Amino acid sequence: MSLNDKNSYLFGSNAIYIEEIYQKYLTNPASVDLSWQEFFNSHQDKLEHVTKNVEGPSWHKRGVTVTKITEDVAPVTAQSKTVSNSEILYFKAILMIEAFRAKGHYLAELDPLQLEILPKAEDIGLNIENFGFKESDLNQEIDIKNFIPNITKVTVKDLVVFLNLVYCSYAGIEISHLRSKEERDWFYHKIETEVFSKHLTKELKQQIAKSLIEIEGFEQFLHVRFQGAKRFSVEGGETSVMAAEQIVEKSAELGIKRAIFGMAHRGRLNMLTKVLGKPYVAMLSEFQGNLPFPEEMDFLGDVKYHLGYSSIKKTTSGNEISVSMVPNPSHLEAVNPVVAGKVKSEQDLLVAQEGKDKHQARKEILPILLHGDAAFCGQGIVAESLIINEVEGYNVGGIIHIITNNQVGFTANPKDGRSSRYPSEFAKITAVPIIHVNGQHPELVAKLARLMVEYRQTFNKDVVMNLVCFRLYGHNENDEPFFTQPLMYEKISKKQGIVDSYTSKLINENIINQTFIEEAKTSFRNYLEKEFEVSKDYKPAKADWLSGKWSKCKQSTSKTIKVQPLTGVKEDILKAIGKGIVNVPESFNINSKIARQLNQKQQMFETGEGIDWATGEALAFSSLLLENYTVRLSGQDCGRGTFSHRHSVWHDQVNANKYMPFNKLSSSQGEYQVYDSPLSEFAVMGFEYGYALAHPDSLVLWEGQFGDFVNGAQVMIDQYIASAETKWFRQNGLVLLLPHGYEGQGPEHTSARLERFLQLCAEDNMAVCYPTTPASYFHLLRRQLKREFRKPLIIMSPKSLLRHKYAVSSLKDFSEGAKFKPVLEEQDNLEPSQVKKVVLCSGKIYYDLYEERLKLEKKDVALIRLEQLYPLPEQEIKEQLDKYKNAEVIWCQEEPKNMGAYQYIFGNLIDIFNLKVKYIGRKVAASPATGYTRIHNKEQAAILKQVFEN
Repeated sequence: MSLNDKNSYLFGSNAIYIEEIYQKYLTNPASVDLSWQEFFNSHQDKLEHVTKNVEGPSWHKRGVTVTKITEDVAPVTAQSKTVSNSEILYFKAILMIEAFRAKGHYLAELDPLQLEILPKAEDIGLNIENFGFKESDLNQEIDIKNFIPNITKVTVKDLVVFLNLVYCSYAGIEISHLRSKEERDWFYHKIETEVFSKHLTKELKQQIAKSLIEIEGFEQFLHVRFQGAKRFSVEGGETSVMAAEQIVEKSAELGIKRAIFGMAHRGRLNMLTKVLGKPYVAMLSEFQGNLPFPEEMDFLGDVKYHLGYSSIKKTTSGNEISVSMVPNPSHLEAVNPVVAGKVKSEQDLLVAQEGKDKHQARKEILPILLHGDAAFCGQGIVAESLIINEVEGYNVGGIIHIITNNQVGFTANPKDGRSSRYPSEFAKITAVPIIHVNGQHPELVAKLARLMVEYRQTFNKDVVMNLVCFRLYGHNENDEPFFTQPLMYEKISKKQGIVDSYTSKLINENIINQTFIEEAKTSFRNYLEKEFEVSKDYKPAKADWLSGKWSKCKQSTSKTIKVQPLTGVKEDILKAIGKGIVNVPESFNINSKIARQLNQKQQMFETGEGIDWATGEALAFSSLLLENYTVRLSGQDCGRGTFSHRHSVWHDQVNANKYMPFNKLSSSQGEYQVYDSPLSEFAVMGFEYGYALAHPDSLVLWEGQFGDFVNGAQVMIDQYIASAETKWFRQNGLVLLLPHGYEGQGPEHTSARLERFLQLCAEDNMAVCYPTTPASYFHLLRRQLKREFRKPLIIMSPKSLLRHKYAVSSLKDFSEGAKFKPVLEEQDNLEPSQVKKVVLCSGKIYYDLYEERLKLEKKDVALIRLEQLYPLPEQEIKEQLDKYKNAEVIWCQEEPKNMGAYQYIFGNLIDIFNLKVKYIGRKVAASPATGYTRIHNKEQAAILKQVFEN
């Protein structure tokens, strides 16, 4: 066959593929397989001509058409460089192998209900004719030269059977989108030589059978004992729990020390007991309405399928591994970034405390996320979380994902929830392997689950399993699924349970007998009955909290929450920090504007006056670092700061090298981490919450580019930050820095929605502060780590105040003996008896009021600042108001009346002091602020006028 022949096998549907390989070969011959190198070497002149004819000029649309390969072509002379028949067969075989690898998953029988209509092989180009083979070729032997590992010579017929078994049976593999050839080759090797070629041991098959018996048995026990109780049964998807078990087993074998799970409600109770080792007696006690913590503890708690658990698990191979389930709300997938952040934090602790390198630390702690099919492709947080997984600062060395694809989302069919065949489709954006598997084939699930761990440990990347199964009942056990899925549930009602189907298979293989099955079922049922009897009187000795790294922390009380610890720092340390943070290495080419800022900072430390906001923050960070705490700051543009004030990362103006002065203070200091995050609020805030969850001795901060954008993470605020302690017994010291203030920048760059945070405040669940001085900010940050408990801290941080001439502090305000003051008294020497108005305010408006008072030379208006709004500093407010017995009390704010702190303050001042306050501020509004500078200035002037008019 001549390569110039128009009907040669180089034309048709394969031409583009061949041309792409050829282009790689031309660029770097070593980048293609050796077999391709040999082929192109011998036919280079012909192939150049062919590819030019096929593709045409690069700017033209390709006009390639599928043409049939001719059966017989006259042989040509050696001088015209012919291809032998064996080479033709080889080449066709290679094309077929690559096509099955890429497209075989479309033919895989993934649906255990067989409701899905699969395409035919010819529809997707996987018939032998598509590669130029004829019936007469089927018994021809091909030397494929180890293109498939361990296979050299094989008949066409046997090769087709093999490819169908590997790529089109009950699993489908999508890896052709992976950018790395090394990863693809690794996966092909594992799939072709191990998953489908090696049998599981008799012992492992028995272990899987026993596991499925217990998973199914627990669900059936609950169904009988607690009829009507919600449990979100895993029946129909039992292999998802078994897969998690196998992941834990394989993880322990490979030296992983800790596995951290996150998942939603479906199957969670079985996961907690079977995989994480939560005692069945404790779970059964909760089904009877008992609390999972001692009754004297004042918590609201949560439903049993939201709670977490931790334990040390001993695997069947004798290894030990720590396992943990992170608590989560019903807001599906919200737990994903929390798990990742917690894992990252624990990995960093291994580096800091045990001296392990970052790569090894990542290998020792494994995150595992279980998803629902509807949620995985429906919730935007999944995409946000996937995107950050390999970004520096958020990389945890790969997450294992299992999508429990029961083919229905409450009542919605897959076609109503997505446009693709698979719920996993958009995971390809991060170039990770996707494994599809029929959940009714336990051995295949087990093999692939173990393979996922190997891949993660080898390449430190995510890997996704789409485990296709079904849901035995409705959304919960009281739901009627026939209302909306009659055909599906008609099939399900006739479907044999997985225990029966799998044990029957093992009986046929002489792996087990009926006695094995009966003994396993009876033994487990008797065990559950005993646990049930004990559970009637079961009372937990302690709550699952404040242990391990958190054992130094205590539960806050109404007294301790009011105590302000000493947070000042010795002046000589402050001055030493001042020298360190302005020191520029001789070889470093610093930006001239930053150099000017550093000169200004140097003058601040020399005079001890005029310390601005950024310097106050630098002192807080640096002093904590010198005390060996970790400081981690994350958010959009936070290295420099949205308003170009922080500059905690310097960029060499010649070579772009980075220099972080906060990490050059001492050889024995803590680590300062600062990361400019992807443009995400929900996932990044969730990640930082998770980071703080595992690390009580770290100051973890998330900064919004503007406070207005924080509502993109409202789920994280409502479900975790505000309520996790009372629901799940989990303290957290995360700090949110939310730039807030009315400066005429419009409705999207003005308000961090202070009112929403205050509405969430109760039970001393967090602190909400609007500081007005660098010293206040300094003490707030240090207070986070100097208390005996941890609480989230919400700070309305400044914009214009970053450079305001009055928003400065003296060095003595940071010094030893100083501490945070929740209320700042009138700073001028006013005569209390002459004061007619006492203005309570918070934040930036104070400086507008102060400057206006200076201009008007008013001496009868006192200004009192609430630096902390929640918990409300009642005693401190009372002390200030008592000074001005005859004065009118005013609450002044920039925000509209239905926003800001007014509604919160108004109610509290009445309840606590029986005191009515006059409101001065903007009128009620649907939008936080005007978009027009002229209107803004008019509104701001009206507020000031109303305060100071007689």
